[in-house]
Parts: sequence; structure tokens; C-alpha cells
Amino acid sequence: ALFALALHPRLAQAGGHAFSVHPGGIFTPLQRHLPKEEMQALGWLGDDGEPSEIALQHFKSPTQGCTTTLWAATSPRLASRGGEFCEDCDIAQAVPADSQEIKGVRPQATDPEAAERLWTLSEELLARA
Repeated sequence: ALFALALHPRLAQAGGHAFSVHPGGIFTPLQRHLPKEEMQALGWLGDDGEPSEIALQHFKSPTQGCTTTLWAATSPRLASRGGEFCEDCDIAQAVPADSQEIKGVRPQATDPEAAERLWTLSEELLARA
């Protein structure tokens, strides 16, 4: 999120935009790397090893998960914007840093000074490589 925030003004000079995108929770084969017991403890799998009601209600399909990325790339709503954190085909709402909400963007992800520090540090580290 911070990298997109710092990248946007640099791209804007040439007419480009940068956004950070959260696809949401997606139940994909990536979970194959987690032990079945852990996924059951998280409530993602039932005792039968199949996705639980929680998973079915809260996880997106891979197709649903890619829609926010496509929206950010094509939405006229974002044509004059940049650096925003997007989720669920919208600009994420700001939430307090200590929020227990799953959705939303915290202040530490929208801090322009932190974004510039990250950018500068990235440049310094790349120059050493």
C-alpha cells in the first residue's frame, strides 16, 4: 500500500496511476501449504475436510477475487485518482489503526511520509545490490 502511494505521483507525471488492491479472502490451492488441522482450527474446513459454512460465506472465488484488480485498472471513478487502497470494487474506507474490522484501510497504510521513507529506503537498498 505504501509503495503504491509513493509510486503514484511518479507515474502521474507520465499519465499513469498506481493503486493497492486487496482481493479479499480467497479459498484457493494456496491453502494446500497449511495443515488440515490448522484450517479446521481457523474454521475454514469442517471435520469432513470440506470448506465450512464460514468459508463459504466469507471467502471469495478466484474470479470474485480478481474483480477489484480489474475494477482499479478500468474504473472511470479512478481516472483522476491514485495511491488509494481498493477493496471490493471500491476505494477502501479509512478505519482506526486498532480496528478489529477485517475490511478498511488503516492510517499506517495511507501515510505519505512513511511511503516516501519506504521509497527512499528501497532505492538505497537497490543501489547496494
